[in-house]
Amino acid sequence: MLFILFYWSNPVNISNIQDAAMYLDADIDKYSNIHVVFQTKPDLDSCFLYYTRSTNGVWQDSGVIIWDPPDGHFGLQEPMIAVDTLGHPHILFCELLTDVASRLYYMYHDGSQWIGPMNLSDTFMHRSATCDIAIDESSNVHIVFDDYIEGEVYYSVKKNGRWEGAVNISNLPDNDDYFPVIAARNKKVYVLFYSHYSPYSKPLYFVEKRESGWSSPILVDDEYRSQGEEKGITIGKDGIPVITWLGTTSSPPKYYIFFSRYPFNTKELVVNEEGHMPKIYVDKCNLPHIIATFPPNSDPKLRIYSRTDEGWVAETLPTPNVKVPYRVVVMKDSIEKIHLVFRGEWPDYRNIDIYYMNEYDNTSIPEDEKRMTNVYYFDTIFINVDKDLKIYDLTGILVKEYKGKRDRISIGDIPAGVYLLKKDNERIKKIIILK
Repeated sequence: MLFILFYWSNPVNISNIQDAAMYLDADIDKYSNIHVVFQTKPDLDSCFLYYTRSTNGVWQDSGVIIWDPPDGHFGLQEPMIAVDTLGHPHILFCELLTDVASRLYYMYHDGSQWIGPMNLSDTFMHRSATCDIAIDESSNVHIVFDDYIEGEVYYSVKKNGRWEGAVNISNLPDNDDYFPVIAARNKKVYVLFYSHYSPYSKPLYFVEKRESGWSSPILVDDEYRSQGEEKGITIGKDGIPVITWLGTTSSPPKYYIFFSRYPFNTKELVVNEEGHMPKIYVDKCNLPHIIATFPPNSDPKLRIYSRTDEGWVAETLPTPNVKVPYRVVVMKDSIEKIHLVFRGEWPDYRNIDIYYMNEYDNTSIPEDEKRMTNVYYFDTIFINVDKDLKIYDLTGILVKEYKGKRDRISIGDIPAGVYLLKKDNERIKKIIILK
C-alpha cells in the first residue's frame, strides 16, 4: 500500500524584472503550457506590457510586447489573455485616455509574430475601461467590455477572422454597469457584471447567451455591495455555471466571499472572515473550490476553500519568501492538475513580481523530495491523531471521523483513492491511497 500526502510546489518568480508588476492574467493551453500577460508602470509617463510562457514546464524570460500605450496617454490597464486550440495567445486590454474615457485594444500571436494591437473602440464605437476574453473549443474569440460613457456592458465574438457587431447585454435603466467577466464552453457563453446604481447599491448580475439571443440580466446579489473585479465564474462538469464574488457591508466596511450556482436562487457565505480577489474552479467530481487572499490586512496568505457535505474547509497554501500574494489566477490542465499564477512581494517589499506554483501529483514529486515525510510505504497505514480527525472523499462526503487524541489510527480499510484530511482548525491536506 502506498500513501502519499499531496502538497504544493514552492512559488517561482516568473517575471524577474526591475519594475513592479501590476495587473496580470493567465491561461493554459491543451498542451499544459501556461501563458501569462502582465503590466508594469515604472513612472507616470510610461507603461509596459509583458508576456511570458512555460514550455514543457520551463519558463521563458519575460518579454515586452508593448513599450508604450498605443496612444501615449495615461497607460494600459486590465490586460486579459486567452489561448486558442493551436496554443496561440490572444490579449485584450484597455488604455486609459483621460479620467473619464478609455479605449479597447486586441492583439494575438499567429505562431510566428504578434499581430496588433488593433483599436476595437473605433470598430465598435465604444470607450472601454474594463474587459475580459474567452476562447471556446472552435477557437471563436468572445469578448466583453464596458462603455465607460454609457455605463453599459457589451459583447462581441470573432469568428473566422471577423468581428461581429457589439451587442448591449446589460440594458439596465438608470444603472452604470462595469467589470464584466466571461466564461465560454460548448457553445455556451456566460457573463457576470456589477451595476453601480448608487454608492450604497452595487448589485451583481448574470447574463447568458442562448440560441434565441441574450437573456435578461439575472440579479444574483443586492444585499451586499459587489466589488468590481473581485469575482469569478467557471463552468462545471455538468455545464452549469458556478460563481464567487466579494460582497461588502456598508458600515463598518467588511469584505466577505460568497458562492452560488445557477440559477442563483441561494447564496452561501464561504467563510465568516474577510478576504479579497476570489477565483473559482471545479474538480473532476464537479465540486467547487474557491481561492482568495486571506486576511486582506495582516500577513495575508492564499487560501483554498473546498466545499464538503459539512460546509467549506480551508487549506492555506505555503508561499515562503512571498509576501502579500494577490490577484491569483487558477487554471487546470487536462489531467485536472491545478496551476496558480499570482502577484507577490519579496519580504523586504522592494519589488513586486509574478509567481507560479502548482499542486504536485503522485507522478511529479521529485525523487529527492520523496525521502521527506510526504510519502509512506506500509502494508497497513496508521496515523497518530492528537486532535479531532475527519477524512472526506472528493465528493465532499465524510468517510471517517475520530474524536480526540489517539495513537495509531488505522486507515488501511479505506478504499484506494484521493481524500481530504482535516485536523481541527489545521489546513486541509490532500492524500492519495494506492493499493
